[in-house]
Amino acid sequence: MRIVITDDGFLWNTDNPFLERYRDNVLVVCLGGRKTTDKYECFVYPFMQNWLDGGYGIDSPRYKLLASKGEELNEILGHDDDIVFLADINPESLYPFCVIRGLNKYNRLHLFAIEPFCFQSKGMIKGYSKMLSDLSALDSFFYYDSNEKLKELDRDNTMKDVFDQIQDDIKGFLTFFLECVCHMEKTQQYYDFSIGEFVPMETVFGRKGKAEES
Repeated sequence: MRIVITDDGFLWNTDNPFLERYRDNVLVVCLGGRKTTDKYECFVYPFMQNWLDGGYGIDSPRYKLLASKGEELNEILGHDDDIVFLADINPESLYPFCVIRGLNKYNRLHLFAIEPFCFQSKGMIKGYSKMLSDLSALDSFFYYDSNEKLKELDRDNTMKDVFDQIQDDIKGFLTFFLECVCHMEKTQQYYDFSIGEFVPMETVFGRKGKAEES
């Protein structure tokens, strides 16, 4: 199994202590153009442009440059394995998955994503949603609703409190998800929180696994 994160995710990043138990499995895609850690294997590619001017999503300069290096990233990931992409509320954390989904031939792809908060910028939310419009390349998908969790928390909580509680919450879910990935036989599975089980993705996202068909 390979676990793919980016170096600048809000939750899934090189400073997340929970990922240390999977140290030998983690690959960090360094979106900033430089190696950010010696703890994990890194995929580094040059990036000089000011990414703040580029927006979010597949039309952004930062995404396009990573996509131009997609074959190199795909080669590093190898083949005949399970690749788990960890994304959080940062739309850029989805970039590695979006690049690889069109290049993958031999690996089983799995995505663990966390919904952006409703108060994030419209550009971030729209970019995130657009990148998840096609899930047809996935073998399994786990989508954590951060806004539902936010409703459960006390309004006096700081943003750090919110992030800490969500991170504690998803640790168990991620451990469960990774265990399921190793033993999952059926493809195109989506975790349904309402029943606490994986169900065929087509029952949620349509025959082709595309969100716009739901």
